Amino acid sequence: MGYWPTARDGTSFAFEFHPDGTNLVWGDSVADITDGFLREVIDTFKADVGRAPSIDELIAGIRFAAFGLEEDGDLYTPAGGPPAARQDA
Repeated sequence: MGYWPTARDGTSFAFEFHPDGTNLVWGDSVADITDGFLREVIDTFKADVGRAPSIDELIAGIRFAAFGLEEDGDLYTPAGGPPAARQDA
């Protein structure tokens, strides 16, 4: 299992950078965790709303949840950049 460079749009092996010059990265282990929690979110959304969420709703929900983590100092905020959870996707 490893990590690879990624882009904000989700493209793997694409080189996008944080304002401090470090690569955006994603990896197998966190992708597996994400698959599981997204399945749970989608199933709950369908039961509650009567349809699957759109990709925009999923991204908005992840950002909403990340704001609290960011305020707790749990997210990486590159030097010279905006807070991590509020960067454009």
